[in-house]
Amino acid sequence: MTPEKMWQAYKAINPDIGDEVDAWAFGDEPDTLAQLVLEGVKTATASDYDQHLYFDEAIG
Repeated sequence: MTPEKMWQAYKAINPDIGDEVDAWAFGDEPDTLAQLVLEGVKTATASDYDQHLYFDEAIG
């Protein structure tokens, strides 16, 4: 499934989300992790706090 098709499927149940596709990759096993999201098993994510500090990126 392409990011665009996945976005349209998500938009069908969340119409207020908008038209801009927001997609990203999941680390070493993107297909496996994406499938877990689709199954509702994976419902959260995490990031490296030090990377936010190093690149002076907002957290949140």
